[in-house]
This record gives sequence, structure tokens and C-alpha cells, in this order.
Amino acid sequence: MKKKFSTKQKLQRLTTSAVLAALSIVLMFFIRFPIFPAAAFYEMEFADVPLLICSWLFGPVYALVSLLVVCVIQATTVSSASSLVGCLMHLLSSGLLIIIVSLFKKKIKGTKGLKSLALRVLSALCGVLGVIAVMIPMNIWQASAFMGMPAAQFARDFLWICVAFNAIKAGANVLLYSLLSPQLARAYKALFKN
Repeated sequence: MKKKFSTKQKLQRLTTSAVLAALSIVLMFFIRFPIFPAAAFYEMEFADVPLLICSWLFGPVYALVSLLVVCVIQATTVSSASSLVGCLMHLLSSGLLIIIVSLFKKKIKGTKGLKSLALRVLSALCGVLGVIAVMIPMNIWQASAFMGMPAAQFARDFLWICVAFNAIKAGANVLLYSLLSPQLARAYKALFKN
């Protein structure tokens, strides 16, 4: 049976999602740096952490809508040079990460100790591997076209960087999310007493 939410609860969810999306944008603007000098277009940022927390609190739909807003703002501001390509890549990688991690939420909720830790680690690994698996062909297709080089050359020169970057970025975001989400979920519930 689907839970019914009061107008007040819906408003709380909407405003909290908006605040988390705004935090994601702030993190994207101010904590952004290249990891590999040879491929400075791969920029590390932590914008996924608030979106993953949004997913933990309210489910993947709220997080994916927030992600869409973040990606559009990213495409028109900090990544305006890559515009739609950057928007599409961020939407796919972060969206997939949100969906995969969200699938584990029901299994994790209510568990404690080693079982909870094992499920969080499995969730993180599946999320990171899923992002890598999708971003390899997307980078070969989109990034090579954006850079104006043949896909085979891009794969030869940048594939290892693509894999390493996506592993580091997704892994760092999921790690921070895993450390913060249980405490923030408790604080949210205490604050709003759903």
C-alpha cells in the first residue's frame, strides 16, 4: 500500500529536495578540480553527494528531478564549453549511480552492524561499476566526437583515464554519501517528525 503524504509533508519533501539540489550546485561550482593533467576535462566534484542523500530521504524520483535541474545549470554555467555533451554525461553517470544505490536502500534500511556495512559496500561497488560500464562507451562515443578525434584514438589514449576518473569520482561521492546519509536521515526525521 502506497503511503499518503499530507500537503505539509509534500512541501517539506519538495523544499528539502530543492535545498539539496542547491547544495549540489554550490559544491559543483566551488569544489571542482581536474584529477589527471592529461585529461583536464575530467573534473572531480562532489555534486552527487546531496543528490544521493535526497534519494535516501525521498527516493530516486526526487533525486533524479533534482539531478536534471543541476545538470541544466551545469550545462549553462561551469561546463558551458561542453554544454549538452557534459549535461548528458553527468545526467547518465549520476542518474545511474542514484538508481543503483537506491535499489539497495530497502535492503539496507533496518539492518545493523556488519550486515548493514556489507550491503553499503556492495551498493557502492555496484554503483561505481555501473557508472564505469556506462561511461566507457559514452566517453568513446561522445567525448571523442567533442574532442574531434577518432573513437579508436580516444580509446587508446584516454580509456584508462576514463575508467580511473569514473571510479574515483563515483567512489568518493558514494563514500561521502554512505558516511553522511544515516545521520542526516535521523536529523531530518527528528526535525520534521514525519
